[in-house]
Amino acid sequence: GELIIGSWNDAIAGRGGQFLERPKIISFDGRDVYQDDSWPLKFVWHGSNKYGETVVHDNCNNWSSSSSSMFGMASALKNLQLLDQQKVACDEQLIVLCIETTSSLPKRKKRQAVNITMDGEQISETIHSQGSKIKNKKNLEKNGNAEDNAKIEDNISQNKWILV
Repeated sequence: GELIIGSWNDAIAGRGGQFLERPKIISFDGRDVYQDDSWPLKFVWHGSNKYGETVVHDNCNNWSSSSSSMFGMASALKNLQLLDQQKVACDEQLIVLCIETTSSLPKRKKRQAVNITMDGEQISETIHSQGSKIKNKKNLEKNGNAEDNAKIEDNISQNKWILV
């Protein structure tokens, strides 16, 4: 893959999703779409406004029509924008991009299920000493007052708590 836009925010900031540079766009069977005559118009379908939001009307009847009297939103590749705002008749053969989005955020670790055998008193002591956040299946409020602590103790002994 090739990085074509700096970030998702760059794509939807209302400036048309400016490409970093002219992207290499190759069809699944290896043809360069800029050079190949199978795509006489060098446009890509997107069906969005300049903010990346789906348009209601100009989407070729939810991409089910090839009528020359209906229109869809597309982007001219020469303008180097993913979300350039061009209305194109639905009977045109335009490019459909497959784009992978990536994240620069660290990946979250999956939680692992652990079976721990403790009695209610041990669980209560562990929860209070570690300051763990707990969530009651009955969605009791967590405001830390004495009444709630009594409910916590009662529910722990009945195994109605989930550690989160």
